Amino acid sequence: MALDLSTLAWDPADLGDALHALAAITKLAAPAAAPTRPSGVPDGPWLDALSEPLGVEVEPVDAGFGDVDGLLARGGPALVRCADGVFAIVGAGGSRLRLLTPDRRVRRVPRAALTARLRRRVLTLGAPGFVALLDGVGLRGRRRARAERAIVRRAFHDAPVGEAWLVRAAPDAPLIRQARDARLGRHALAFGLAHLAHLTIGLVGWVLIGDGALDGRLGMAAVAAWVLMLLTMVPLSLRAQWARARLSTGVGVLLKKRLLLGALRVDPDAMRGKGVGGLMAQVFESDTIEAGALGLAFGSVMAVVDLVFAGVVLSLGAGGAAHVAALGVFAGVVVILAVVHYRRQARWTTARLALVDDLVARMVGHRTRLMQATDLHGEEDRALAAYLADARRLDAMAVPLGVMGRAWLAVGIAALAPAFVAGASSAAVAVSVGGVLLAGGALATLGMGLDRIGRAVIAWRVVGPLFRAARRTQPAGDPLALGRDGRRESPTLLDARDLSYRYRPDGPAVLDGCDVSIRRGARLLIQGPSGGGKSTLAAVLTGLRQPQSGLVLLDGYDHRTLGPRGWRRRIAAAPQFHDNHVFGGSLAFNLLLGRAWPPSPADLAEAEETARGLGLGPLIDRMPGGLRQQVGETGWQLSHGERSRVFLARALLQRSDLVVLDESFAALDPMTVDDCLRCALDRAPSLMVIAHP
Repeated sequence: MALDLSTLAWDPADLGDALHALAAITKLAAPAAAPTRPSGVPDGPWLDALSEPLGVEVEPVDAGFGDVDGLLARGGPALVRCADGVFAIVGAGGSRLRLLTPDRRVRRVPRAALTARLRRRVLTLGAPGFVALLDGVGLRGRRRARAERAIVRRAFHDAPVGEAWLVRAAPDAPLIRQARDARLGRHALAFGLAHLAHLTIGLVGWVLIGDGALDGRLGMAAVAAWVLMLLTMVPLSLRAQWARARLSTGVGVLLKKRLLLGALRVDPDAMRGKGVGGLMAQVFESDTIEAGALGLAFGSVMAVVDLVFAGVVLSLGAGGAAHVAALGVFAGVVVILAVVHYRRQARWTTARLALVDDLVARMVGHRTRLMQATDLHGEEDRALAAYLADARRLDAMAVPLGVMGRAWLAVGIAALAPAFVAGASSAAVAVSVGGVLLAGGALATLGMGLDRIGRAVIAWRVVGPLFRAARRTQPAGDPLALGRDGRRESPTLLDARDLSYRYRPDGPAVLDGCDVSIRRGARLLIQGPSGGGKSTLAAVLTGLRQPQSGLVLLDGYDHRTLGPRGWRRRIAAAPQFHDNHVFGGSLAFNLLLGRAWPPSPADLAEAEETARGLGLGPLIDRMPGGLRQQVGETGWQLSHGERSRVFLARALLQRSDLVVLDESFAALDPMTVDDCLRCALDRAPSLMVIAHP
């Protein structure tokens, strides 16, 4: 009996229930009941509002005719919405999928069946037109079927079959949960098993060939067995390296995501206090952590396993306990040398980062101080001399750490001389030689691995604050606030009472008892002298800073109720020029940062219309790629005024209820200001402009 897949789909109205059930069964979140979706809320914003309280991330992806099978092959957890309803995909295994049904049961279905089901509507609408074409050609049988599939795939490759969302752990979720979600455990297990099998087969082959060679009875059978073992080791080595690469890539992705989230959540004042050089140091050292933790750090862990394995082998060989004790001494010396090397590495790294910080500070913003300095190069020369001295001490320590493996080979082989003279069996001698060789490689790898781990620990001192900043809790927001929009209920959009803000607990109050009320459709101009608190007020109203006292209500809700995402959805800002950035992407990417990416044709059309309304039409016409032209430091260079208008367009394109422009017109000539202000008045539902008198 054919399976009716439509009976396994959730009703589109129960999309929130499907997300909650899917997150619970995949252990991404604790079981919980989903709130009832308010009327008029689209699927995407509703899933975004539900994901934050659940602690998961929901990413929309393309579900096109040609890509849907690859999407399903990736497995879940995922939600796919089509004409039949919503399919909740738990995971994939081979050619079958596991679907979570509305009755909370998991059913296995063929992936090809669901792919065909999702493509059916597109084929029904467009495929009949090809029947007459194929009849005219005269194709029959299998050739006709293949031709039909090829024509349909090419004609409808980009046709959407529905909407899809990938569900995964949020970047600030515990790393263990993210590692489980990324299936890193299976790669670690595969790496360990393949490595141990490789060691075991290599040792057995060595004992086999060594015993025969020492006894003078090395026959063709033994050689053939040894060759087969060597051939067997090749796929095992490849499997171990593949698993290690997958594991390294997965851990690196988790680390980068956590550091990026931390960079977005770090306190802005703490970020400014570091200076450009300090921020560059964090970027550089993040790469050092990844190289140390994911490079030879894995090798050092396996080196410890190899040493234990080698110790067991040596205890069974001709050297016995004395050989094992000698190996323990060498391992201890390697650890001691690594500790000394770590201390010298830490001193050298501190000097290096200080030089970078000082150099960048001199290049960026201290020309006046340099012109007034009497000792222009003396301080720099002394710092360089100290740095070179630290570098020489570090290099001198690297030599003994690197030769410990070779030194062990000489000592280990020499220690077998008494046993060989005493007439030990050839098998015992062969076992000992194999153990010595294995231990030599392990000691060399251990030394390099400890060096990399030491570098990663040193780099962690610089990067650690970014990693810890990702754990800063933020209010998730009430999902139901998405549908309780007060636009038609109250004329007041934003209401702030008795605001107080200090940059330092013991510093003066920049805002003290400040009250602001903005009605819907208002056009508000705030003027005042520099340092009067205008930008601070804008930062508090837009949620970038939290006041020490007072209350800010947006649509009748405070910041905790709406959450950061809900607050940003209702109010957008274009900060001052020095607090805004043009990123190294396309012009469209810089304009549509507040929208979903990749953009729809409608988004691109609106972005170009807004940019041209702000006077950026000549710039777009000059650029060979138009909106897709790369801009920023490595692409098309923008003038000061062009950057200001990009920032202005970025704020206007976020479709927010209130747009706050902080000194956005300062770099523009009067005629351009008139055009930009007219565009802002036309496109912003409510507008607040901050400017000097």
